[in-house]
Amino acid sequence: MTFESVYQSKKMAASDAVRLVHNGDTIVVPTAVAEPPCLLNALSEQRRDFKDVKISQILPVRKFGYFDPETAQHIRPIAYFLSGHTRAACEGGWGDFIPSYFSEMPQMIDQKLLPSDVVMALASPMDRHGYFSISLGPDYTMAAMRNARTIILEVNP
Repeated sequence: MTFESVYQSKKMAASDAVRLVHNGDTIVVPTAVAEPPCLLNALSEQRRDFKDVKISQILPVRKFGYFDPETAQHIRPIAYFLSGHTRAACEGGWGDFIPSYFSEMPQMIDQKLLPSDVVMALASPMDRHGYFSISLGPDYTMAAMRNARTIILEVNP
């Protein structure tokens, strides 16, 4: 089996990919421009289908539909840093803030102090060796990927 055939067998629509998330999971999303917009929009559209899912990220650049006090019991934002989108959730009591030193976050994930059940990240297309690049999002994301049950990549050519 070639890398390409394995890749083709795993490709699916964003709306199907978010169904790989289980109730009670913590989803880790990379920093800023490495967040996967199609996946997070699909998750937002289906947020009422989930229960007790947490989505952790340090700096969301878009205000996705899951930033919603009415559906926080379905998907609850967890902020590693307070930004414009996460500050309202934390101040309103429908989101949580986990203070930490940025440089210590990979170690905290590896030690299971910060959960990482699912990672959703933006990636470049697979190369001929079967590798993807998450380029701008390696920060704490690599540790989250090492510890995740499920990794969902949004491939952006």
